[in-house]
Amino acid sequence: MVLIVVASCSVYADPTSLQLRPRVCVTNAEAPSCETTIEVKYPQRLEPPFCLIMNHTQAVHCSEEAVPFLQLKVPVMSAKSVLFELQDDHGNVIAASTLQVAQHTPPKRIRRGIGWNIL
Repeated sequence: MVLIVVASCSVYADPTSLQLRPRVCVTNAEAPSCETTIEVKYPQRLEPPFCLIMNHTQAVHCSEEAVPFLQLKVPVMSAKSVLFELQDDHGNVIAASTLQVAQHTPPKRIRRGIGWNIL
């Protein structure tokens, strides 16, 4: 089983956006789904109530208290890209970011018979 996780860091990242690390997970035919832990950060103050939602349906974390910033580790297992959203109690999106899941298929090598054209 081979799982490649690519972490990216941008010096010019938007300070009000939802930050994910890693942002990309690469899978292959042997391991078709991405299994990793995502670090989710939101560097600004959040007023209650709010929830971190995964793929529009699953509430990962909700809070009834104000927090100066948000930092969580979220386990993820998915074969498709995963959308993370911070939402207020009315369903309004405060910030969002996507974990990209990419399938790696190595190029097929042309196998040539060794010794066929020796003579």
